[in-house]
Amino acid sequence: MYLYIVAFDNEKMVGFAKLSLQQQLGDFITRQSLEICRLYVLKAYHDQKVGKLLMEATIELAKKEKMESVVLGVWEDNHRAVAFYKKWGFEKIGTHPFVMGDLIETDWVMEKKLV
Repeated sequence: MYLYIVAFDNEKMVGFAKLSLQQQLGDFITRQSLEICRLYVLKAYHDQKVGKLLMEATIELAKKEKMESVVLGVWEDNHRAVAFYKKWGFEKIGTHPFVMGDLIETDWVMEKKLV
């Protein structure tokens, strides 16, 4: 089951976070973790604090659900996203492959400890 946090500008959806209380990023994550499956903000809304609001709401939900950490997978070459997550205290704890068309790419698995 997924949970969604959605950001609107008036009636226009400008970003969302897709979350799961049952992370599926790997057996090496031993803590009770909330997974950020997707976090997207429309390009026109970058640098307008939409991502910040989505992340604040995500962390608040994780704490409410008594999670020990928040985890996510991010493409290693998505430097903007990696920098955003590092700013929020996420650290790289591993990698896993993902298939995109005919290519096999690498996601970083990142975690922010809450306790």
